[in-house]
Amino acid sequence: MSRLEQRINRDLAAIYSRRREQAEKLGELKRAQMYNQYPELELMDRKIQQAGISGLYRFLGDDCDDQCLKISIREREDFLAAKGISADYDSPQYFCSICNDSGSLTSGEWCPCRRRLFHKEMSKYLPIPFQEGARFANFNLNLFSDQSEGGQQSARERMRELREVTVFYTRYFSQVQDQNLLFSGQTGTGKTFLMQSIGREVQDQGYSVLYVTSPILFEWMKTMTKLRQSYNPDRGQYEEMELLTDALMSVDLLLLDDLGSEISASWTVESNTSDFLTLLDTRLHKSLHSIIATNLSDADLLATYDKRTYSRLMGNYIFYRFPDGDIRLKLRHQGQ
Repeated sequence: MSRLEQRINRDLAAIYSRRREQAEKLGELKRAQMYNQYPELELMDRKIQQAGISGLYRFLGDDCDDQCLKISIREREDFLAAKGISADYDSPQYFCSICNDSGSLTSGEWCPCRRRLFHKEMSKYLPIPFQEGARFANFNLNLFSDQSEGGQQSARERMRELREVTVFYTRYFSQVQDQNLLFSGQTGTGKTFLMQSIGREVQDQGYSVLYVTSPILFEWMKTMTKLRQSYNPDRGQYEEMELLTDALMSVDLLLLDDLGSEISASWTVESNTSDFLTLLDTRLHKSLHSIIATNLSDADLLATYDKRTYSRLMGNYIFYRFPDGDIRLKLRHQGQ
């Protein structure tokens, strides 16, 4: 079990404990309110409790008429029915009625509510939120040109096909064989919006999703390498970076945006792509889904990264080139 899972499992255990405690306290409060309104009900409950104790004494050897308990229970049932009160009025109302807020089923399997809660809690450790409105329904094809050149598809037609592909990808997320997508295109062509639309839809299905930009990813990997090489690393920072590393290696869908923008004057292939290659290989080995967006073309990727990294990207990802044209500028003009 990864450290991320351990941390989240502790959080979940605490959440379920609080939920059970709250449900039980609310049941006790309802009982107290009912006793205040119907003092005779409290007397009946006490009589039943005493009869139960007497029954225990009889079992241990003392003589007692166990008809007393049956009569008391029947009187209570009749009283509740006459007042229109549910027989289980003071029973705890659990958040999840399937597992009674235990997180597990009698079969020993996890309750469906736990998976949903797990992914919700995981999002607390993932620092970058999605854009507001990143949904397929908000993907405006009219922002792309409908003019075709040289018998080629128009930008709008190409993006319509790509949207259909990505909708299919999300709808059959657990079944698609082509699990990894690579979006390439100029700045402002809609790569991030479409990527996050996929992520939002997949997340709504209950899968874990992490969105991160390439500069931040490479900074995480650089920081983690320094911490691991340090004789006495900061414990809090080390634990935080371990959680992030675990997330990168284990989420159902990783969204990596702006690959190539991590490049700087101090950037070198040798010092930066080893951990990146490990990440790609680990996720491929685990059959986890990944979507990468980049402003670099096929040729630029080959010129920027080493052959092994380029081979992973082009050999294990379905490559989609977005049509040119800054749709963000069009959106700004429309808003003026």
